Amino acid sequence: LIGTVAAMGSGPGRQLVSVYIPMKDPGVEVLPTWDGMGMRGSGSNAVQITDVFVPTENVVGLRGWGKPAVRRSDDPNLDDLDIPRFSPGLYFALPVIASVYLGIAGGTRDRALAAVLGTRKDDDPGTERLAGVMTQELRTAWWALEGVIRATNDESIVEDNQFTTTMLGKRQVVLSSIAVVEAAIAMLGTAAYLRDKPFEQALRDVRAGITHPLAPESTLVYTGRVALALTARRGT
Repeated sequence: LIGTVAAMGSGPGRQLVSVYIPMKDPGVEVLPTWDGMGMRGSGSNAVQITDVFVPTENVVGLRGWGKPAVRRSDDPNLDDLDIPRFSPGLYFALPVIASVYLGIAGGTRDRALAAVLGTRKDDDPGTERLAGVMTQELRTAWWALEGVIRATNDESIVEDNQFTTTMLGKRQVVLSSIAVVEAAIAMLGTAAYLRDKPFEQALRDVRAGITHPLAPESTLVYTGRVALALTARRGT
């Protein structure tokens, strides 16, 4: 299935509808557009949908144009704040996406440590420090992901607080994962930069994490905006 959003109608009564469409429908065509710098095996191609009938049972959400997605808030102070709303899919998909980058980081750390054993580097203080950096960043990423998973459940989905938690957790996982791969390459030196080794691919792949919405800097802007708006509200 592919999940997407379509517009229905026009003018003031225009509505957005969230739907699921079977990929085997004859009106669904995958276009060979994915030629990324990294994550080349992910197959993130464009999909063209033409004259596809969507039955009622495949409709999962309907809202007015410009209206926020269905959401709840466990803090009534947030209900009418002027803060952006995002697709409900982001609230539960990003922990899965972040896990990919954590996996890249973990595999890279293991390979790097194994590669220096028995060499002149394995008792070098610089190597030891970089091994510590990789371990610290990997565990920090894991703790962040665990926190997001614990905060994501049937009751919290599409709450503002859960969205903030998800965005901050995803940001930490991605940045820590990048730091792990960079430290691995610094530890191994030029050999890790050669294309016949897995490290250059890991670096290209893990950097794709900064492209998922919200980007790391946008996450800080959003979180800060919510924090300031909420503080102002509580102070009045």
